[in-house]
Amino acid sequence: MTSRTKHPLNAAGDFYVVQGCCPSCGVPDANAPELFGWDNEQHCFMKRQPQTWQDLQGMISAMEAADLSCIRYCGKDRAIFDRLHGNYCIDQADFAPSHLRLRDAARRRWQQFKRFIGI
Repeated sequence: MTSRTKHPLNAAGDFYVVQGCCPSCGVPDANAPELFGWDNEQHCFMKRQPQTWQDLQGMISAMEAADLSCIRYCGKDRAIFDRLHGNYCIDQADFAPSHLRLRDAARRRWQQFKRFIGI
C-alpha cells in the first residue's frame, strides 16, 4: 500500500480524504453533503463517517463520481470491498484483495473503451 497522508480534519474512521488531493470538484457536495466539509483552503474532508445504509450509498457514489482517488477506504470489511468493486472503486480501498483490484482494473478499462467507441 502506498502511504497517504489523511487530511487532518477528517473524522475518525475508515473513510478519509487524502491531504492535498482535493481539486474542489464539488462531487462530495453533490453525492453526500452531510458527510463532507470544507476547510479554509476549499479542500474537502470527512466531517463524519457513514452511519446508515443511505450514508454508505452516498459515500460510494462520491467515490465513483470523483475524477481523482482522493476519497479512500482504509478498512477491511469484505461487504464494503464488494460494494466498491461493484461500483468500479476498489482501487480506492487501501487494503483490498489483489484479485478484486485486477478484475476491477480490467472492467474499468473495458467501460472506458466502450465509451470511447460509443457503445
